[in-house]
Amino acid sequence: MWQRTGYISAIWLGVLAVTVAQTASPPRYVPAQPGSAVKPASASQRYLARPAAPQSVSPGITPERIWEELKRLYPHNRIHDPAEQRKGFLVHPDFEVTLFASSPWVINPVAMAWDSQNRLWVINSPMYPQALPGQRHMDFISVLEDTDEDGVADKCTIFYDKLYVPTGLALGDGGVYVANQPDLLFLRDTDGDLRADEVRVFLSGFGTEDNHHAISAFRWSPNGRLLMLSGIFLHTQVETPWGVVRMDDGCTFELEPRKVRLGFFNVGTATNPWGIAFDKWGQCFLTEGPQGWIWHLNPGCISTKPRERTPGTPAPKACGNEFLYSTHFSEKYRGLMVLNAFKNKTVNLYEFSEDGAGFATREWQPLLLASNEPYFRPVDVKIGPDGAIYIADFFQEIIGHMQYEFRDPRRDHLNGRIWRITQKGRKPLPRPQLHGLPDEQLVDQLKSPEGYIRDMTRRILYDRAADPQRQQQIAAVLRRFVAHLDPKDPEFEHHRLEALWAMQTIDVVDIPLLDAVLYSARAEARAAGVIVLRYWLESLPAAEALERLAKLISDPHPRVRMEALVALSYIPQARAMEIAARAADFPMDRTLQYAFRHTAVALRDYWWPEFQAGRLDFDGKPQRVQAVLTAVRAQSVGALLGLLKAGKIPADRLEPALLLIAASGNQDELFEVFEYERLVSILRQAGRDYDPHLHARLLEALGETWRTRKAQPREVATRLEVLLQSPHAEVVAAAARLAGLWRQQSAQSTLRKIAQRDDLPLYVRQASWEALVQLGDDAIATLLTDFSRAAQPLPLRIAAISVLAQRDLPKAAQALADLLTVDPGANDLTPAVAAVLTRKGGADALVQAAKTRSLNAEAAKLALRFVHSAGITRQPLNDLLTRAAGSSSLSQELAKTDLRQLLEEVRTKGDPFRGELVFRRKDLGCQSCHAIAGGGPHVGPDLEGIGTSSPLDYIVESILVPQKAVREGYACVTIATRNGKIYHGVLASKSAKEVVIRDGASRQTLSIPVAEIEEMADAPSIMPQGLVDQMTRQEFLDLCRFVSELGKPGLFATPNLPVFRTWRMLQSPQPDWSQLTGEDIVRLSRDPSAVWVSVYSKVSGELPLQDLGAGAYALVQTQMEVGTGGQLKLVLNSPAGLTLWLDDREIPVARETVITVTPGTHRLTFRIDKRIRGGVGLRAELETVPASPARAQVVKGP
Repeated sequence: MWQRTGYISAIWLGVLAVTVAQTASPPRYVPAQPGSAVKPASASQRYLARPAAPQSVSPGITPERIWEELKRLYPHNRIHDPAEQRKGFLVHPDFEVTLFASSPWVINPVAMAWDSQNRLWVINSPMYPQALPGQRHMDFISVLEDTDEDGVADKCTIFYDKLYVPTGLALGDGGVYVANQPDLLFLRDTDGDLRADEVRVFLSGFGTEDNHHAISAFRWSPNGRLLMLSGIFLHTQVETPWGVVRMDDGCTFELEPRKVRLGFFNVGTATNPWGIAFDKWGQCFLTEGPQGWIWHLNPGCISTKPRERTPGTPAPKACGNEFLYSTHFSEKYRGLMVLNAFKNKTVNLYEFSEDGAGFATREWQPLLLASNEPYFRPVDVKIGPDGAIYIADFFQEIIGHMQYEFRDPRRDHLNGRIWRITQKGRKPLPRPQLHGLPDEQLVDQLKSPEGYIRDMTRRILYDRAADPQRQQQIAAVLRRFVAHLDPKDPEFEHHRLEALWAMQTIDVVDIPLLDAVLYSARAEARAAGVIVLRYWLESLPAAEALERLAKLISDPHPRVRMEALVALSYIPQARAMEIAARAADFPMDRTLQYAFRHTAVALRDYWWPEFQAGRLDFDGKPQRVQAVLTAVRAQSVGALLGLLKAGKIPADRLEPALLLIAASGNQDELFEVFEYERLVSILRQAGRDYDPHLHARLLEALGETWRTRKAQPREVATRLEVLLQSPHAEVVAAAARLAGLWRQQSAQSTLRKIAQRDDLPLYVRQASWEALVQLGDDAIATLLTDFSRAAQPLPLRIAAISVLAQRDLPKAAQALADLLTVDPGANDLTPAVAAVLTRKGGADALVQAAKTRSLNAEAAKLALRFVHSAGITRQPLNDLLTRAAGSSSLSQELAKTDLRQLLEEVRTKGDPFRGELVFRRKDLGCQSCHAIAGGGPHVGPDLEGIGTSSPLDYIVESILVPQKAVREGYACVTIATRNGKIYHGVLASKSAKEVVIRDGASRQTLSIPVAEIEEMADAPSIMPQGLVDQMTRQEFLDLCRFVSELGKPGLFATPNLPVFRTWRMLQSPQPDWSQLTGEDIVRLSRDPSAVWVSVYSKVSGELPLQDLGAGAYALVQTQMEVGTGGQLKLVLNSPAGLTLWLDDREIPVARETVITVTPGTHRLTFRIDKRIRGGVGLRAELETVPASPARAQVVKGP
């Protein structure tokens, strides 16, 4: 429970349900009558007149007084010299970094903003993360001035000093809006002394459970709304004159202060957003702390605020971003995004380029700024009036309030910096004097090339337009400004857009100006105009709004079409969806698909009844109907099936439609994709032959449908018998699994025959065994016991045990114990080990069965590897396998060592290069949970920047005692299901219907229905205790040193480059290496019996040959996701010994190879002749080709 003046800081509540409720409905289109005007917000005016709380600034307060008080409160802290910190910076050779301000004028700065008089306002939080007992609220706002314009602040005034962990501020309405949870405060100076005399609670009820997630990163949008970011671990309930606004998900709030109207700009894209910025044309991009990435928010501004991440591009975990529109910097740097990677202690530059309706990004190297010293934490970035980049440095060695004690003595409460970054050899810009300019001269500043000046101009116009009479005067000035623009000016379209934004900012609707922008020659301006149209829908008659959007939905540029889709989502009419469907006449990239899907869902209640009644047919265009029906899934299956039967779905769109029917149809509809003859008929209508691989995929989808909603086709018994006798192995296997799932007793006889046929692939026989177990077959346990005996081949034994565990756990445990006594060779024991150990009582049964046996050391290591990767914490099992594997008791030895001594050993004796080899050892299982720079599973945290975000003692203790501090977002649970299955993994989400975990055993995200859960309990960290017992002391030191170097400048930096890091290697069968063809590649990629194993590149990006088996050849695959088609360049460290296929096409390979790609996911396959490569691993990176529109992302993950 939050208090009016207090703040419960840093309370971890676990993962909350991501539902959104808002009593005040999101704005919807209300047709206006011609000539009508927006009603004055009289209720809002009364709301603003609430009495203020008597909390004015402390009399005579100075930064020095605050500093002295802090020194007494935190005597263990010391003052740090900025010059010494600056020595640890690695600065891009084109730039220089100087100190603008330091403590006591700024202390642990959180956010900052410039005012129209070129003063920098900074909120400072030396109290973070929690007040000391009896401590007054003393976080403060300082106002910094550079009166002699030498690039160094020379005057500081304390505006207000009674805040508690403030997280955001914005200047406007003659005062300052400040986030001070649970309140949004409004502070104002009434007598001109630059001190807050008036303090009022503007809004209250913002969530307080976690101050990292509190409303923050305030930003005025180009159209004059105040955006505020909020994280997922909060419950917000804010009362406004328009109703109560509720939120318990990550979101971007949108506030119209003069109307006190609070709504949502976007919901669900980020869990903990901390940075939002607009490009020159009004496209919005968000960054966040836990996940990283740069998220394109515009397609997610749908009326219903979908809780799905918008399309994004990879980037480090960030806090603060800003586009560089400043002529102080040379042309090549203008338009780049400056991004604070606070965990990596770097300031990065990102280049944006067109990628259909969205964008592709590229990180520039070298970085703008990197730090080797421990305290640099860039948390906000702004372009200043002189055109320089200003960085707020929170100055903390340790970050976070969950991993470390609130009172950890390393927390700093006395220091802070504002750094100033300029380009060498270029003079700072003259500081603009905008504050007192007449209206005409001020409006003319909208033509400035400086983003700072344009943004500040709109804010000044906003403040001047507070009075209705002045509002109309300024509108008239803006119209004259537009009338005098020169159409031949290269920036004419942007100047006119700026005028439109200014109109929107001062809340004046100007339809003629809007129309001029909507039909601009520049697509960027047209897209921006559609956004304004969306906000002005209430001021347009319905027919006029739809007429405009009907033209824009067919615009040649995909971004205009995307914005038109978003705007249409706000018009509650079937006609809006009829227009939106026209977007399907054009290519649909991922950004358009996102907007289209959610627009169709948002308008479903309006168009679906019309479609069912036959009054809406989308102009009879099959591609439109399919696109719309696919978006709404379950409701539309019957109509979609009709299109399929009529042959109106083209072949290239067939598979998604069939899979949708398999996932969402009723029993008659499911029958059409289940039964052989019906499927053949549908395929024939589309001009395709029968495809057994597709049929098997549909059967697997039917199995998932049964698991999730207990639906199945009609006539199952007779039709299954036909499928079980198919000549295609993959169809037989899928049909066998369905027989078991659907409990088809009539199939037992056929399944028994399949179970014993040694001419069939093992995976087919195993599917029949599993089905017989589910059917309760009396003889299957005996058969599997026979197959698991020592005389049988190891692959057969492993498969038999993995199924026997489901029927007779004691016998399976006995068979597994026998299996662990022999050398496994190249065989993977994981399926058998996992089958036993993930059953209830399986670990104890194995210990009991194995205690009298002498286990093989290699087999024990393999079993122990699974135990570690799955997070199984049964100590007797761990002890048994550890002894058999010949491991030591290093953990006990290290626990007796003084921590300071151990840290010194890591620093002086640890070798990060050897440590990387330790990290990659399969028996330790580090790579089975942790990715580095995206390459690897995401069960545990990605370690790309842990060396810069975490001090060495935290790293050492996390490896040695993993249960001591579980990182936020990685709380673990153990789930026991009613059928005896045990799952252990990281809790991803939980609802009334299902629990979603990142499973430690399979490394997959699993959805477990609540109805199937018998018990769920909190569990220790998925990283097991005693893992270090598999290492020598030196290996432990090496591993700790390696992890501590990750992300630091140098050889273990993790730059965000399009390097392929996630691969899979063919383990079996071994093909004829000299005769491989594209058809072979496709066959091996789809063959269920082919065994592919995941392998990952090193930090450097190189995939080492040592990880690719013992043979002379290896076959590895990786993937890329192409947004816009065209030519790309594939850059290799060496082409020696390589053969390359792009999907099924062989490509001549060179060190730099230009490839032509189409939108979608593509597979790169390399045959590696190790004899020729001479020990050199494989490193592959994508680059763009000049003049080519093609953009792609490498596919990362497990």
